[in-house]
Amino acid sequence: MEWSQWLQGGSFLVISFLLELKEEKKKTIQDIINKLSKVTNKVEIVDKNVYEIIDFFDRGYPYDEEDPKSTNLHSLRLRLYVFLSRKRKATLQIEMVSSNALMVDFWFY
Repeated sequence: MEWSQWLQGGSFLVISFLLELKEEKKKTIQDIINKLSKVTNKVEIVDKNVYEIIDFFDRGYPYDEEDPKSTNLHSLRLRLYVFLSRKRKATLQIEMVSSNALMVDFWFY
């Protein structure tokens, strides 16, 4: 499913928080994703290539591809279904905002 199809209409709830990075970023991301299965409400990850998405986050991508000294950005988005009173679409976005902090966003639709 394309992202444009996933994000139809506006979100009805956004939950965001900063998380201190105490371990390497790849392990922290894997821990966050693994903990989704332990929350009270069932969470189903729609994306099938989760390990590739985590690897891409770990490697990052240049802010400016033309500049060899460009800062690397680290960001990922996963499509989720969260089962609340009914099955809801959601997006988990994680961005590295400093050398020791992640911004974690859950968007519910």
